[in-house]
Amino acid sequence: MKAIHYINQFFGQVGGETAADAAPSFPEKLIGCSLMLNGMMPDVEVTHTIICGDNYVTNHTDEALKEIFAFLDGQEFDIFFAGPAFMAGRYGVGCGLVCKAVAEKYGVPVI
Repeated sequence: MKAIHYINQFFGQVGGETAADAAPSFPEKLIGCSLMLNGMMPDVEVTHTIICGDNYVTNHTDEALKEIFAFLDGQEFDIFFAGPAFMAGRYGVGCGLVCKAVAEKYGVPVI
């Protein structure tokens, strides 16, 4: 089973609050906790990490989703992960926005 993992700018090692306006990026290798997630499930391969700034996804949701969908349209995946967002406000909202949109567009389970 193939998975894609969404994380924010902090977990994506882009930066803290000063990088919260970062637009989505799609590194060529797994980043941060995507590596850990990939090692936790023997039947699931995390193939890509999507990184997006908390402010960007919450303040420019339509643009962020358009950019994320443009990337996802070229990928094969069976499940989509976001977080861990813990009790974080903007990060949690961002994860929820992206998961809802991915589930609706691609019909895959989201966590």
